[in-house]
Amino acid sequence: MRDGWHLILTNLDTSVSSKELFDFYATRWRVETKFKAWKQALNLKPTLKRYSNYHHLACIALAGLIHQLITTHIFSMIQSVSRRTLSYEKLSEVISSYFSSLTLSTLSDPITMEERYIRMDRRSRKSLMDKLQLLK
Repeated sequence: MRDGWHLILTNLDTSVSSKELFDFYATRWRVETKFKAWKQALNLKPTLKRYSNYHHLACIALAGLIHQLITTHIFSMIQSVSRRTLSYEKLSEVISSYFSSLTLSTLSDPITMEERYIRMDRRSRKSLMDKLQLLK
């Protein structure tokens, strides 16, 4: 239909090269992925849709940031030793489940997970990142 062309609309100046544009959107995509994982794993949608006071919202934001720091740290540790592509969203879900199930008696239990549960699924169609890779 587009004869193999991919269109990206942007408000950036025309002096920006396609490599810089790709790098910018790749970084932005990683931020969006992490934010999506944060919202889904912590189930924040119902919480953020209701009225709350400043202190409650600050506590939720700080707990979410702590969750993000832990998830990002564990993700980078696993990614450094794994040869497979891992899903940040799936790892975030596993960590949220772990925190949700903690009790005083299980507080010292380590997080156990199998890599197969946090692997990135194979897609038959090209992802946005695959398509953007063609711009390089």
